[in-house]
Amino acid sequence: VTINSFFQGCKAILVGDMVEDTKGLRYHPACFSCASCSTRITSAYTYDQHGRIACEACARKQVTIDLQV
Repeated sequence: VTINSFFQGCKAILVGDMVEDTKGLRYHPACFSCASCSTRITSAYTYDQHGRIACEACARKQVTIDLQV
C-alpha cells in the first residue's frame, strides 16, 4: 500500500466515492472541508498560506488580514 492509496483527510484506504483536489490529493466527500472553519467544500475553493484547503470566505478573510498588516 502506497501513500497514494489513502484519503488525504482521514487517512483511510481509498474505497468508494472520492473528491480529488487540484493537487491530485483525494478525499471522502465528507472530509473535503475548509481547514479554517471546517465548512464542507461543495464548490469553489482555494488554498491558504500553509497549502491547506480553504473555502472562499476564509480565503477572503485572510487576504483582508494580510492587507491590514
